[in-house]
Amino acid sequence: MKTTPRTTPLKTLSLAAAAGLTLGIGNTPELKATHLAVEVQAVHNVNATEVYDSVHVSTSGILNVYGKLVVAGSLSLNQGGTLEVYGEMEALDKTNVTASDLHVSNGIFKASNGVFIDHNAILSLTCGELLIGSYVFGNVGSTLNVGSNSALFIDESLVKADDVYVYDSTLSVSGGGQLEARNTMVVGTSNSVVVDLNPAISWVIPFVVPEGSFYLDSPLSIYNLPFSYEFAAGTEFIIAEARDGVYGSGLTATTILSDVTGQQFDLSVNGSQLVLTAQAIPEPSTYALIGGVGAVALAVLARRRRRG
Repeated sequence: MKTTPRTTPLKTLSLAAAAGLTLGIGNTPELKATHLAVEVQAVHNVNATEVYDSVHVSTSGILNVYGKLVVAGSLSLNQGGTLEVYGEMEALDKTNVTASDLHVSNGIFKASNGVFIDHNAILSLTCGELLIGSYVFGNVGSTLNVGSNSALFIDESLVKADDVYVYDSTLSVSGGGQLEARNTMVVGTSNSVVVDLNPAISWVIPFVVPEGSFYLDSPLSIYNLPFSYEFAAGTEFIIAEARDGVYGSGLTATTILSDVTGQQFDLSVNGSQLVLTAQAIPEPSTYALIGGVGAVALAVLARRRRRG
């Protein structure tokens, strides 16, 4: 027998009815009337503007935010819970994602008091924004912490926090995405750290730390250089920039080839920046010379074989 998924009943409260409620960046809401704790264990859609005391998504529960959702207390996802943000969401207390998925697609997720991703959890953004802590809100400094075999995928999106720590997890930045930490960004993972520069429409620095340092203690993979033509030798593209410097064992010099033209780019640290530098392209005469030398060598080898 086919059954319809059960939707956990939730009480709602419109913003207009919440006396004394003030929302927005830099403001502290005073909630005089809110919901009780909300448990989502099936499918629930937020289509308008709603306010909840706290939200707990678990056991294959799915919470879809198409309108605007404000969570005054804690927000937690665990054991297979899923949160999809297509509209706008504000979490005024801590956000914890454990063995679950948090996806921001063409939406905005504002987390005042930190985001903690752990135990095989996945945080992914597609054309979305994740804004965390005092860098955005003017409140207490907060952290984006990704660890324990989890993953952070940033595709054509902005992730902005006071501090960012990625350990034992997968980090991928693609399509002109950007990860920005005001104070410190540390990427020390045994898993992959990938910067996919295609299909970025315009050049965007993938990693930015405007007031602190960037530490990369993991191998860095860069692929899909979206260059359809050749650049003059010495042309630079910044991969990471930090006011107090770029450090780490993962910053060893590497030569990278453009997928389109075959031009070589060297990856190196230049003071406060990690840069890709275009190398000189051999002239056609150089290729001809190389080919000529090769032909002569083959002829000599063939002559020796005939004599033998």
